[in-house]
Amino acid sequence: MGHNYLYEDAPPELVLSRKTGGLGFYRRPSIFMPKEAARIFLKVTKVRVERLHDISVGDAVAEGVETLGLYPGYDISPKGKFEGLWNNINKNWDANPFVWVYDFERVEKPHNFH
Repeated sequence: MGHNYLYEDAPPELVLSRKTGGLGFYRRPSIFMPKEAARIFLKVTKVRVERLHDISVGDAVAEGVETLGLYPGYDISPKGKFEGLWNNINKNWDANPFVWVYDFERVEKPHNFH
């Protein structure tokens, strides 16, 4: 039995409202979507624990910080940008906590997946 899933960018007239049962727009975070709706699959390839300050430049870039300067005339390293991002979210860079680091790769949908 096939399912069609509508995502946040679908036209509002195509999405049933959960509140009224009528047509409308409803945002559903991906964490609550059924697994059949997954568009990508990831395989965890490595897990390790390290101190936050030990993040490499490559890992900082992999976390999504840009490699170009934020402001003209200022040279901010990827690690410096990651520190700013971390402080914006968690506010504890100076505590240098232990963090879990996950490496993963994108894989095709498993054949035995229902």
